[in-house]
Amino acid sequence: MEGVHTHFLWIDWAVLAAYLLLTTWIGHALHGKQSTMQDFFLAGRSLLWPAVSGSIIATEISAITFVGVPRMVFAAPLFVYYQQRPPTPAEAALFAKDTHSVFPVWITTVLPPGLSGLILAGAFAAAISSLDSALAALSQTSMALWHGKDGLEAADQRRLLVQSRFAVVGWGIALILMALGLQAVRGQINLLSLAFGMVAYTYGPMLAAFLLALSPLRCDIRGIVIGTIISVLLVLWVRPDLYKILAALGAITTEQAAAWRPKINFAWLYPITCLITLACGIALGRKTQTPRAA
Repeated sequence: MEGVHTHFLWIDWAVLAAYLLLTTWIGHALHGKQSTMQDFFLAGRSLLWPAVSGSIIATEISAITFVGVPRMVFAAPLFVYYQQRPPTPAEAALFAKDTHSVFPVWITTVLPPGLSGLILAGAFAAAISSLDSALAALSQTSMALWHGKDGLEAADQRRLLVQSRFAVVGWGIALILMALGLQAVRGQINLLSLAFGMVAYTYGPMLAAFLLALSPLRCDIRGIVIGTIISVLLVLWVRPDLYKILAALGAITTEQAAAWRPKINFAWLYPITCLITLACGIALGRKTQTPRAA
């Protein structure tokens, strides 16, 4: 858009370029200093508490928080601003097509030069911080489930490090494909509602795993995994997310989606999925329990 090209000056591009160069240099400086999974995931447990605290805070401040919260806070002031200073025809057409573009356009066309680039660099940093934490967690969980606790302790650490990096790449590709799929249906479904609804898939199984960890009852990780898979499939059946995506892609009609989806309030999914995961974990734990010696 012409307004963005006019107001997003060389100093803004310089700020973005400096941020990207800095992160690239840090990655290059740390190359070759990781020899174990502990180095890869926990920095060898050698970080000081200010760095650990800063990393936790940066992870919690995701890109949607960095951009979305100010957008909600400044919604009324932005309305007043554009009432006093009407947008250009190109901006008005963009706002009519996608109302979420109002705040980004205001950042790149109204704020002073340099500050626009700094805010976008901050959004990049917040997004990368959240994404790398998610990829590391997915990779570490995958390795733990694949090898088991005893396997991780007995395996060659160099080999585990290579496998962990491949797991990060694999999960990254999976998330990219998911993002491309959601981009294809953008505008046809409410992605914000979909994002907030994701907790219905995980809260029940997570609570069950937490309770089983505290319980003296014998349980089995395979039962927890099976219970989690059943819970996710149940949530997919009850919540409208899958039906909306299939309808947006043209796989089913809106009438079919309404007919196939059960009329159950998704709030009940939290206790139901928790109980399912608890039952599977305990049942398989009893089944695999070794008999006591006579």
